[in-house]
Amino acid sequence: MNPGKLRHKIEVWKNVASENELLEESIEEALVKKISSQIIPMTGMIKNEQGDTKISGTTHKIRTRYSAGKFIKPDMWFKYKNSKYEIKYILNPFESNRTLEFFCEVIFNYE
Repeated sequence: MNPGKLRHKIEVWKNVASENELLEESIEEALVKKISSQIIPMTGMIKNEQGDTKISGTTHKIRTRYSAGKFIKPDMWFKYKNSKYEIKYILNPFESNRTLEFFCEVIFNYE
């Protein structure tokens, strides 16, 4: 893979179980790693709902090197700038173990 195309440093996040001050188990978000990747917009849609509201949805493909992303599971997600990308499925093109493609949906913009 051409390293010049991996322009974005995205964060990989997951849920981690921890114990709070009341000795109860709680789930928190934890940063796993930052990796270089390429973000490619794929599809978009706008739905009209009741009360003149509009809902938009976009999907993106995030491409990384195989060695950098082989630990990523479908229950994890990516954060880049002000967007959170939920992983829908993972593809290893041609089973070549060169790149991994993560097909994601933008969930929301966080602050």
